[in-house]
Amino acid sequence: MSNNSESDSKAPLVYVYNYIDSLVFNAHPSATSGTWGKNYVSTFSNTIVKNTFELDPAKQAYQALTQYDSSRMRLANVTNDIQYLNLDKEFIVFPNSEAVYPVKAFTPKTSTQSKNVSTDKTQLDKEKPNMVTCAFGIDMYTTRTFNWISAGEFDEYVFIKNGSSWLKFESYKAGDGGKTQATGSVVRKEFGNSAINCIYKRITGDFPGDGSHYTSHKCILILNSGSAVSAKTEFTYVVGRADKNGNPDPEHCSEEYTFTLYPITAVPRIYQITDQQGFHWIEYQVWTAAADSLNAKINADIAYDNTIMPVLINTGDMTQNGTRINEWLDYYNGGKSLFSHLEQMNVVGNNDLCDTNEKILGTGDDAGKSNGYYFHVFYCYEVNESENYLPTITGYDTVEKYIPSLYYFDSTNYRFVMVNSEITYENCKNWFHKRYNNQVVNIYTGWAIPEEGASAGYCSDFTTIYTMLYNILNSKGTKKAIVACHEMPFTVITKDGLTTQANVYGNYRSLSKATNGFKASLVGSHTNQMTGSDVIATHWLSRLLEHFQVKLCIGGHKHTYACTYPVRENYFYTLNGEVINSLEAPMTMTDTLAGDTST
Repeated sequence: MSNNSESDSKAPLVYVYNYIDSLVFNAHPSATSGTWGKNYVSTFSNTIVKNTFELDPAKQAYQALTQYDSSRMRLANVTNDIQYLNLDKEFIVFPNSEAVYPVKAFTPKTSTQSKNVSTDKTQLDKEKPNMVTCAFGIDMYTTRTFNWISAGEFDEYVFIKNGSSWLKFESYKAGDGGKTQATGSVVRKEFGNSAINCIYKRITGDFPGDGSHYTSHKCILILNSGSAVSAKTEFTYVVGRADKNGNPDPEHCSEEYTFTLYPITAVPRIYQITDQQGFHWIEYQVWTAAADSLNAKINADIAYDNTIMPVLINTGDMTQNGTRINEWLDYYNGGKSLFSHLEQMNVVGNNDLCDTNEKILGTGDDAGKSNGYYFHVFYCYEVNESENYLPTITGYDTVEKYIPSLYYFDSTNYRFVMVNSEITYENCKNWFHKRYNNQVVNIYTGWAIPEEGASAGYCSDFTTIYTMLYNILNSKGTKKAIVACHEMPFTVITKDGLTTQANVYGNYRSLSKATNGFKASLVGSHTNQMTGSDVIATHWLSRLLEHFQVKLCIGGHKHTYACTYPVRENYFYTLNGEVINSLEAPMTMTDTLAGDTST
């Protein structure tokens, strides 16, 4: 990076992609005029002035240095992007947040310290477990799932407090067969080898960016001998390594956390959180304040009404880019007041995705956000092992792949269905490797995505996501279904979206307005539309929810809130030779989409 005062560039500096580590310590010579200069910063004594997007290998960071190629005009809005680091103070603090951040984190460091110039990213605690997460199992009354991240590779455990002693349960690992471990009334759930090896075994790797080596641990426990408790019962637990006596090693274990079992008379109440996404610790402090406020609200609600069973659902985009470990850590630490005692039920968002190659950092472009790998690294959810429910795909490479963020859990009267709305064409092609007649298969629907000049076909040799969801909803019995996803089946409805484009695709509520003869672009979720399958199995998720009379679907993504009467998709289908408008009679959905070419 060099001074560019001799250039006619609209940016203050020449930016070279290969050299991303630097700080701006000087104002531009024309700091009182020019496109960017008139809004630039003033300097203060004993202060570092830092553009908060610098040192970040994302497209937004690259664009931060120039208005010319930035749709977001980052540099023109310096009040949001410029950070003043007062070196007179030891910590950075924010109102309504107890968290503090040491200024020394910005100290320039050499490569011998495994850092370059200045690194202000949150990193793993190398001695203790990170991101300790508890979630409901399928049976909300008896089962809990656990996930945590540790540096290095060690045998680690969930310890449940039992009076003055601890019950110990090892995280699943390949080769142990997922065998039951029983200690009194607490049992580690047993799974078949396929589920253990594909879903629950320990995941090891190196986080892109900082190169830290990690192990993701997962464990599922059935409590109270698999029976619901008669009254609310709180459990205390820690996770980590054991000492020589088999007890928690305080040097290598988490702090104590709690979870609560509820009687079947408890009434679930949803508390939705969503879209906390940020680049660094500072941007997560608003979330920290919001989490503390929500935690106080939940505690007050429970104190007022003892029958409430809080259900904390995050509808995605915990991070700005799922490849970057610091953002997951900043999200978790910001919400720790909630996560230390409440189950966390999450779905993956588009910004939580990483590249198909999970080992590279990428720049956060659309192609680099296609894979939910790191969502699986950070969360553990119980899945139904039945062939008609198990969320796995085996492609032409014969490797069984887990579909993360696709699961359900039950209370007495409700089935909560969590849907992964973020599976892209890129993900189908280069991760799941399912093909039909040498064409990429949309694993949501089973239909091949036609290549140039080709015709679509239906691949019937695997259980599609559609069929899994059909089975989940069809088997709910008398329970009412509530669905959660990141991108809604259809998005915020606009006038353009309702404009009829008869010469293109007709009235598609999930599409933006078509222009200049080009096809309309996707506005709703990938669940309703995917590249190349515009007239095959469209709007399947919204039609499926309508078929099973689902009255509530919650989501995130658009950073807006909408409450409506039930919304129907406007599509046409043929029944007994007659073309029918869905507004008159919704299409009956079967357990596959094999014959569905509805538009």
